[in-house]
Amino acid sequence: MFSKIFSKTVTLSLFVSLTSAQTCGHLDVFTPSDDTLIFAQFPLQLAHPLALFDGPASISAAPTETVRTVSMTTEQIKYYNYFSAAVYCPTSLKTLSCCYCGHFNSTVTDFEIIENELYGTKALVTLHAVRGEIVVTFRGSVGIMNWILDFTLIPTSAESGGPGIRIHRGVFLSLMTIYNKVVTQVGVYLACYPGARVVVNGHSLGGAMSSLFIYLVTSLNQFPTANYALVTFGQLRVGNVHFTDYTNALPIMMSRVVARDDIIPHLPPVSAFGVIDLLIHTNYLHHGQEVWINGSEINFCSQAVYEDPTCSNSLGPLYTIIDHLQYFDADYSVCYFVEGWLDIDLISIAGFIPTDYIPPMPTVMAGILTGLVEGGYEGILPVIG
Repeated sequence: MFSKIFSKTVTLSLFVSLTSAQTCGHLDVFTPSDDTLIFAQFPLQLAHPLALFDGPASISAAPTETVRTVSMTTEQIKYYNYFSAAVYCPTSLKTLSCCYCGHFNSTVTDFEIIENELYGTKALVTLHAVRGEIVVTFRGSVGIMNWILDFTLIPTSAESGGPGIRIHRGVFLSLMTIYNKVVTQVGVYLACYPGARVVVNGHSLGGAMSSLFIYLVTSLNQFPTANYALVTFGQLRVGNVHFTDYTNALPIMMSRVVARDDIIPHLPPVSAFGVIDLLIHTNYLHHGQEVWINGSEINFCSQAVYEDPTCSNSLGPLYTIIDHLQYFDADYSVCYFVEGWLDIDLISIAGFIPTDYIPPMPTVMAGILTGLVEGGYEGILPVIG
């Protein structure tokens, strides 16, 4: 009923506008207001609920620009998945003796663990001289700081790769907390092994940080002769269409893996009833070829569109968080719950002062974070009213 009434109302408005134009004796082009465009999304998305996360198809399933990336093989993807799972381990990672480290530690020549305790971010950089590789692994979300930044959806400009590029501010802040140290360590290893390939990977927020890391080191031309590769697992969306076009055009090996109906790759939503568009004026889109684990099948999805509607997007809106923790034979919850929930260190952030290369945290977000850490949920009430 709502759809019929709404449709008639929009049609009548259009008719009146065109009729008025003819009566005035000159031709006016009908341009609906922003409100009209936003509310026009309701009938469409009520009829197709998956658009809450992944639509409308005119955005998420639109034809892509130039794609130069090449997908990894299934064997390569499974191998780097062990790195992404291992970086969650709190203690055994320090000696590379964690349960998943055994799949790669025999070839490690040297390694460095880089973390920022305030933000709860961590990366593992390993050198594999025999394989001719440097593997950079970013950890996903494990604590309150990570989750707050995950939902900091307001985009920020990052035009080192071209005009109009906008990225997820929370992912940017997370990466910047350890970016300089990671780049420095990669530079140290490249100085010793100039021909080594730099393989960047991560799960969840770590996957998003990995994508942004590749964007920054290539667009800033930090290692001009380096050979890069990127593989992510259950990553959230990072940037707008200009960011996606830049990343897709990189001539590197790249795969974006999604397990079954994992909900995280469908966040932030492309257009939740148009409200996301209204608030942040940005649609986030995935880059790279999706590799969809669907039961026993592994599907290498279409690169002709930004997000293949026949792969994981076809399951919307019945997504689940459970599938976020199981990729191939790696169970991310083995170390995730130990570090993320049983051994979390809530650090006081009173008098928060960002470093000189991290953009200032918005006042409201800083207030919420400080209040939450110091006073629990009651501590944020004065900030949000």
